[in-house]
Amino acid sequence: MRRRNLTTRLAGESGFTMVLSMMVLLVASLIVIAAFTTANGDSGTSRRDQYSKQAYNAAEAGVNFYLAKLVQDTNWWTNCYTPTGVVQPGTLFGAADAANDVRSVPSSQGKYMVELLKPPNGITTGCVSNQSDSVIDSRSGMMSIRATGSYRGTRRSIVATFKRKGFLDYLWFTDKETPAPATRDDNNPNTTADQTLMAECARYVRDGRVAGDCGDQYWFDDEIVEGQSHTNDRWRTQGSPIFGREDKNDSTEATDPDGIDSSSGSPVFRGRFIQGAPNLQIPDLDPSLTAQATVPGDDWAVTGPVHITLQGGSVEVRGPRQADGNAGPLLKSGSPPKGVIYVKNGTCLTTSYLAGQTYPRENGCGDAWVSGNSDKDITIAAAKDVIVEGPVTHSATSVVGLIANGFVRVYHPCWSGTNQSSSDNGSVRGEGAGGSTTNLTIEAAILALKNSFMVDNWDCGNYLGELRVKGAIAQAYRGTVSGSGLSHGYLKKYTYNPALRYHQPPYYLNPVEATWGIYSQTEQSGAVAVS
Repeated sequence: MRRRNLTTRLAGESGFTMVLSMMVLLVASLIVIAAFTTANGDSGTSRRDQYSKQAYNAAEAGVNFYLAKLVQDTNWWTNCYTPTGVVQPGTLFGAADAANDVRSVPSSQGKYMVELLKPPNGITTGCVSNQSDSVIDSRSGMMSIRATGSYRGTRRSIVATFKRKGFLDYLWFTDKETPAPATRDDNNPNTTADQTLMAECARYVRDGRVAGDCGDQYWFDDEIVEGQSHTNDRWRTQGSPIFGREDKNDSTEATDPDGIDSSSGSPVFRGRFIQGAPNLQIPDLDPSLTAQATVPGDDWAVTGPVHITLQGGSVEVRGPRQADGNAGPLLKSGSPPKGVIYVKNGTCLTTSYLAGQTYPRENGCGDAWVSGNSDKDITIAAAKDVIVEGPVTHSATSVVGLIANGFVRVYHPCWSGTNQSSSDNGSVRGEGAGGSTTNLTIEAAILALKNSFMVDNWDCGNYLGELRVKGAIAQAYRGTVSGSGLSHGYLKKYTYNPALRYHQPPYYLNPVEATWGIYSQTEQSGAVAVS
């Protein structure tokens, strides 16, 4: 009996099973909680990664936003902080202080802000409109921005550096180092022999043209090209002309695989001499320049010939001089709204250069006679020729562009003293004009699209000292500026204006791609705040 009761009691200890079950449930719960915690942690990490990627994408949107603005207008940096989306840096160059300067990424919760960064040698008070050294490194021509992206509280910053690469990187550019066919005295397209000669002279040396047969010109002793230079042809030197600037590692380039012909002496290359360089091309005159010069109620597209005088912050445009030498009628005065003056052809019969250049040409040709000093950026473009009749200069913060569909010519009537020499090659004084300028200064980006930059009547008259060009020169054919071993014309003294690497004249044409591009892009640790 007693044994049976003990067995019954033991069989009735159901609480033991309950304790065991509870322990199993507890362990299972702990496993589930651990799994959930792990999964939830992975989910949080995944979200943070996603937010980080979205923030980086927003920062890239900021970089692309600023690049797009520079592509539309290469001088857009001069705006400093407008329109919304670009912050003018304060003294700390990086403090974000205005919620209104934050832009939203389309179809996203991401936002971005763009800051202009101080260049290494720049001023310390932030961006100053039209003051390049407040934004652009004067040594390298580069500029940097910081784009900060934000997505749901996560921020990332990218520092992007921009650099322009193109025609205005060069002080000197020629397609061919031979005179334009239009300038040859024997140019007569009606003869088979001359047609053959013109076809020969339109070729490169590397394609079979015999160097020298077409008047290929020398660079002489004492001549200086202080800047980078390029020819699609072959250089020809005599003596020891100097190419490049001290301590700048400038490149002197020739597309020709042999690079150079030297009759005597040795040219001096400050920097690198590059043979077999890529071929660069000059475009046609952009017809949109007429539209850029035309603003409703203020039309600066005028019919030539005209005389354009730069007068600091304004411009005066007059018609041809009177027979007695007095100034012609005033056509326009003021400041072109877009910084562009375009001179159109009227009824122009002269289609080629006059070897014995006389003044004036017949009315109706789209010639722009230019002189003076400008305090503002300006581009003067001519359907025919640009004639530099006196010094052309500009202020430290402005640039001047001279574009001719034909020639950019230096006025030179061979006027010697008080009497005209019998060797003046038929040139006459004309329009009451005086003699040429001794030691002439031209500060401009010069572009002769189809012909040359040259001196009129270069083979007669007195030696006039130095032709001092500070800027850039590009031409289809190399123009002549002196004759008979420097007994006539000018000695070339050409110096590059480094501001042209980042500050071009308004709506200026570029033979090669010359827009801003991204030079480098790196992420900056410790992104700044974005509202």
